Amino acid sequence: MRYVICLLFFCCFNTVAVEWSTLSPEQKKVLKQVEGNWNSFSNERRNKLALGAQRWIDMDDKNRQQVLGKFERWQQLSPTQKQNLRSQYQKFKNLSSSEKQQIRGAYDNFKKMPAEQRNKLREKFKQNQKKMKQKQSKNQKNTVQSANLTRASCSLLLLFDLAH
Repeated sequence: MRYVICLLFFCCFNTVAVEWSTLSPEQKKVLKQVEGNWNSFSNERRNKLALGAQRWIDMDDKNRQQVLGKFERWQQLSPTQKQNLRSQYQKFKNLSSSEKQQIRGAYDNFKKMPAEQRNKLREKFKQNQKKMKQKQSKNQKNTVQSANLTRASCSLLLLFDLAH
């Protein structure tokens, strides 16, 4: 029993580094741009790269084209947009499984809609976002005005207090 626990611990928690020499010729071809840096990568990063290369090898041409398209779109994003997407992804990861499932279901329903209906929803979403930003801006202005009034009131009270 003790042996089984040790083996499970070793398999589950010990991340053994993938050595360049153990990669298949296909994986090496996919990863040739990082070969010179391979030994400087963490064990976790090497494992992820090796698995990613294998997934790429196993993909059909259609899936590869989709991945390349997504990568090109990612490259065209500004640093701020990339950071916003990373933040949204992190928020999604922190949701409960039922909340994630609900979002995935809504997205699946969205994809099934006719293009015209999806475009209408996108436009409605953009309009709602503009309204929310305007409300936030208005609330911030009110807060600033309120703070200014409070400061002015305090100043007047101090002046009044000093005068009497």
